[in-house]
Amino acid sequence: MQNNNSTFKPELQQVKNIKTVLIDNVYHIYAIRIDDRPTCCHNHKMQIKDYRVVKVLLPSYQGKKVILHLKKQRYKCRHCNKTLTSQISEVEKHSNISNKVKHQIQEKLKQIKSFKQIAKEEKVSINTVIRIIDKMEVQAKQDIDTSIIYIDEFKGNIQKEKYQLGMYDKDHNVVDILQNRNSQTIKQKITQLEIQPQIIVMDMFKPFKNTIIQILPTAEIVADKYHVIRQALWSIRDLRVELFNKDEKKYKDLKKYWKLLSKNPTSQFSDKQKKRLKKLLNLDENLKQLYKIIKEFYKMFEVRRHTTIKSKIEKVIAELIQLNIKQSIKLANTLINWKQEIINIIKYKINNGYVEGYNNKIKVIKRVSFGLRNYERFRKLIYLRI
Repeated sequence: MQNNNSTFKPELQQVKNIKTVLIDNVYHIYAIRIDDRPTCCHNHKMQIKDYRVVKVLLPSYQGKKVILHLKKQRYKCRHCNKTLTSQISEVEKHSNISNKVKHQIQEKLKQIKSFKQIAKEEKVSINTVIRIIDKMEVQAKQDIDTSIIYIDEFKGNIQKEKYQLGMYDKDHNVVDILQNRNSQTIKQKITQLEIQPQIIVMDMFKPFKNTIIQILPTAEIVADKYHVIRQALWSIRDLRVELFNKDEKKYKDLKKYWKLLSKNPTSQFSDKQKKRLKKLLNLDENLKQLYKIIKEFYKMFEVRRHTTIKSKIEKVIAELIQLNIKQSIKLANTLINWKQEIINIIKYKINNGYVEGYNNKIKVIKRVSFGLRNYERFRKLIYLRI
């Protein structure tokens, strides 16, 4: 056992530092509380009854744990027998962790760190970190612009609910994180917030659309461009998988070079990629035709006027129906059902890309939290870290 006197002396108010000892890489600070005797009945000063030693965790020093052994006076009124124990400003009553340590934990909860990592750094238990976040009052920003509301689901698996729903304002501030994506939950939240947005941006989940039409009939709905494009990519993917499953040997290259078919058809391809892509498309006529239509689909988002995109989307729908395979028909039906909302992407020039960035950050928060299941804690972490 290492036992050395140390010159390290933390700054403490109303405390007389007696000595500091380093034992097994832990600093032990032995001190006594200094205060004026309190008064009680008829303004008489109370008498010292006895002393009590309490242990208080202080902020680490040079990576080592620091424990304050504080000798505090207990007072007694000789008139009414009331007792009182002296306190210090560095620690709350009935707590053995200093306010500075609690503050450091609160600050680290804003960082992408697990409870376990924070506990290790601050020399406390994981349960202590959990108790601190449970007591924290964390709310979304109050000064928000709800003229435009973005809503998007993400897979959180919180308290038996597979999907949660993020709501964000015009300036990309978090409005709220809903526990599930149920229509009733959305209705209750919008009613509770008393908001009347003019524009709602959403992914292509039909219950969202039906709910908004019901409770906000005058709001314009804009489809999230990312999810619209994903529908097109899925049609190519589904056909590719179908062909491969039909004849693995003949269509083996569809599996090997699948990333080429998932790439934006209007983007730049190297000569090698062009040659390989041509070979892939020549494997099946339906695949070639569907890919050609999807390329036109991508190009329609390059137009600047919403009146122009209307004719282009109708042309794409007609070509998908004419191709008449299940993948093209499915995509055509989706575009028909969401035609106006897709046109509104160009009309209002709104991009929901930052929300996907938030969703990726939420996934990281979830991952470093090792499968956090408590909704309120998860919600607080999102408020703190986004």
